[in-house]
Amino acid sequence: MPKAHPKGMFPQHFEFIDRSPLVMHPISAEHEVDQAWHEAALVGAQPKSGVSAANPSEEWDEYVKSRANPKQAYGDKKIPVHLVPPAASMYLAMAFKEGARKYGAYNWRENDVEAMTYVGAALRHIMQYLDGEDIDPDTGEAEVPHLAAAGACLAILADATEGDNLIDNRPPIGPASLIIQEKQL
Repeated sequence: MPKAHPKGMFPQHFEFIDRSPLVMHPISAEHEVDQAWHEAALVGAQPKSGVSAANPSEEWDEYVKSRANPKQAYGDKKIPVHLVPPAASMYLAMAFKEGARKYGAYNWRENDVEAMTYVGAALRHIMQYLDGEDIDPDTGEAEVPHLAAAGACLAILADATEGDNLIDNRPPIGPASLIIQEKQL
């Protein structure tokens, strides 16, 4: 369900004649800008001086850049960790807490990690989820969701890949990627 914003998604850039709430349906950054212009016009908002509606996307970008905090350009080059859904982070924390209880915290950093051990575990958790089982019964009272456990397996693979302690024991390269690319519906 979209959220209503009393002054729109970009309140600092519009002067509102009428204080009606705006409802945004973000699809992409460009869509958000076009949507903001469109919906602002619907409620009688006028862009502040320095912004025209002739080419909203380009002019909006220029306007925002001209008024941006100097740290903005530096921050925009960083990994956008704020885009990770908090629910996913909470799921991972649940799975890692249970893993720490069973095997010890950060156990995957103490020894090399075989890729196929974690690929297999992730796939099993996904299959169990797909078949309708939400909670991993092996986690007892912790009630860790299968999606959390699968995510933890993938996170460990990423950590081992970047930490250079991954044993890449995947099978030889196969045709799956080509099939997926060629057989798109």
